[in-house]
Amino acid sequence: MSSEAKEKRKVHKTVLKTSRSAMKGNHMIEIDEGTTMHPEATILANKGPIKIGKFNLLEEKSVIVNDTPNPMVIGDFNAFEVGSCVRASSVGSRNVFEVKSVVEAGAEIGSGCVVGAGVTICKGDLLDDNVIVYGKHQNRRQIKRNRNIQDVKASIKAVSKILF
Repeated sequence: MSSEAKEKRKVHKTVLKTSRSAMKGNHMIEIDEGTTMHPEATILANKGPIKIGKFNLLEEKSVIVNDTPNPMVIGDFNAFEVGSCVRASSVGSRNVFEVKSVVEAGAEIGSGCVVGAGVTICKGDLLDDNVIVYGKHQNRRQIKRNRNIQDVKASIKAVSKILF
C-alpha cells in the first residue's frame, strides 16, 4: 500500500483485519473500534469516503462500496454476511445483511433492519427502522420487538474471539 493510500485510512487499533481482506480506493476509509473483517471482505472507496462505526462484522466476500462523491456512513453493530454487497448512501445501526443480499447505491437503510438472503434493495429505496425484507417477492414487515443491543454486541464479540 502506498504512503498516500495509508494516509487515507484511519483504522482503530482494535479492528481485526486479515491479510486477505482489502481496503481500496482513493478516498478516506475510517473504521472505528471492534470491527472485524474476514478474509476476502472488501471496502472500496471508489468515488467518496466511507466511515464505518463500532463493532461491525464483515464476513467472507462481503463488499462495501461507495461509488458516489457523498460520504457513506455506516453505524454500529451491523453484520454483513457472506457475499453481501452494500452500496447504500447510509446504513444505521444493528442491521443484518444476509447472505448474497444487495443494497444498491442511493438506498438508505435505517436501524434494526434485516435484508434477507438474496434480496436486492433498489436504488433510492428507503428502509425505515426495524423493517425486515425477505423472500423472492421482497416482502416487508415491521419488526415488532427491538433486538437487544447487548445481545448483538455479545454475538459480534464472540465471533471475533473464535476467529482470531
